[in-house]
Amino acid sequence: MKDVDLNIRQLRYYVKVIETGSITRASELLFIAQPALSLSIKQLEESFGVPLLSRHSRGVEPTAAGELLFTRAQMLFNFIDQMRTDVSSFGRANQRSFSLGLPPSLMALVGTEAILSSQTNLENTTLTLREDPSFVLTEAVENKEINLAFSYAPIERTGIRSLAMVQEIPLLVTRSDLAPERTVISLEEALRYPIAHGGKRDVGRSCLEFVTSERNLPFEIAYEMQSIAGIRDIVIRGIAASILPYGAVCREVERGSIAIRRIDEPLLKHTMHLIRPANMGTPLSKEIPGLIPYLIDLINEIVNKQQGYAKKIGSNESLYDFFETDY
Repeated sequence: MKDVDLNIRQLRYYVKVIETGSITRASELLFIAQPALSLSIKQLEESFGVPLLSRHSRGVEPTAAGELLFTRAQMLFNFIDQMRTDVSSFGRANQRSFSLGLPPSLMALVGTEAILSSQTNLENTTLTLREDPSFVLTEAVENKEINLAFSYAPIERTGIRSLAMVQEIPLLVTRSDLAPERTVISLEEALRYPIAHGGKRDVGRSCLEFVTSERNLPFEIAYEMQSIAGIRDIVIRGIAASILPYGAVCREVERGSIAIRRIDEPLLKHTMHLIRPANMGTPLSKEIPGLIPYLIDLINEIVNKQQGYAKKIGSNESLYDFFETDY
């Protein structure tokens, strides 16, 4: 590995390239010249001494080393954000804090409401939101990097406790002028589109792989992107479709740039869990008065904003039990 200094800006540039799958698109979003961005990536590759990107006709994708750098860079950015919050709040009398993880679809759907509601309903408490894929959030909770998270179908681990709260219906999402005429279609019809989706650890992708295998349906990912923003962009361009929860594309649906279609043969379902670390000592609900009513309101908001494509499956009473057990 050559002795080349790294800086945060280079890493942010690299992450944007991976999220968009294109150096050209990333340069547009970052407002920098494409040659300058390419040079920045080249310097990163020289620094680590390994190729980070694999270039092809559709754009770029990370190598194995590049995927590792992408994950670690996101962890670094989250740490920096948390450091800013911790340092800026240092010394505030009687000020509590807690961190909540949201997958990208929920961050787009209720992220703003989560922050604003916490300022109103959680007295002397600072909320830090973290956005990451469900599998990353699950690991973060288990490692006690964050206090709570909403996560799709978390794998059972001894270090976490989970409670199923919301059931969502994944939808076919396409550019508006490319949507099927019928508002309800079969999964077989949906898969006739080239599909853009997340990586192999993505819960939605795992669900699709299981269902298509059970029904002997051909299923192939044409564009693999571990980025909801990147998937939305490729759908809006009309290059591919995807199968996502409503929250992932709610703003684009409202603007009319993306259309949604319900898949009813079979009806797909994703379950959203609230997860917390096991054996934390004093329950967080006792440390932060008003936490459970706050979460109840947030869960209701998650359901209400999904236009009938989600329903609440966990009771309010189960939330109280969730924070009291195993302590």
